[in-house]
Amino acid sequence: MNSSLAKSAKRPRPRRLVLPICIALSISACAQKTPRPEESTQPESTVSSQPESETTVETAASQQKFEQGIAALALQNFPQARRIFGELVRENPELSGAYANLALIDFKQEKYERAKQLVDKAITLNPRQAQAYHLRAQIELHNGEIQKSRADYEQAIVLDPQYLNAHYNLALLYDIYLQDIALAIEHYTIYLSLLGKEDERTREWINHLKATLENG
Repeated sequence: MNSSLAKSAKRPRPRRLVLPICIALSISACAQKTPRPEESTQPESTVSSQPESETTVETAASQQKFEQGIAALALQNFPQARRIFGELVRENPELSGAYANLALIDFKQEKYERAKQLVDKAITLNPRQAQAYHLRAQIELHNGEIQKSRADYEQAIVLDPQYLNAHYNLALLYDIYLQDIALAIEHYTIYLSLLGKEDERTREWINHLKATLENG
């Protein structure tokens, strides 16, 4: 491998993984667009517009409460968000989005065992919720369960092929943990195609990885 190239190449920022700040119950519940990962100061810095396709809100009051919970999460007001989603779980125990957001709060507060239990419940209730698989992959990665994390990132992408953050995080997983450079390049490239604007740092890193393969 070209040592000077290896020294000069920089990995895309941040080295940590990224995921949405909320698991949305409906498109109307969240509206902000996902920013570039390198612009994030937190691994959960954005509000997603991902719908929960198999779950509906039965009443306008429940919908409004869910939106209030998402707003609290966006402000990182975790006590308020936990209270709201806890109420939703008690009132509507079939709503997987409420469980997933409770899991996300626990993940952010480093309560990983409970986060895993809650996200498992969310996936049981709605096995087509891509963001829940993405969150579970984060938890599994923290627990050192690399292959389970990979499988859940891939399932998130199966459910939502345009899930930008899932492609980016899967690329990082292949790059850093599994050392599968070809698959890392594939998912970094998909990430760039979905981003819709230039990310020079990631493109430079892809070029470095390609050079690594050619000189390998």
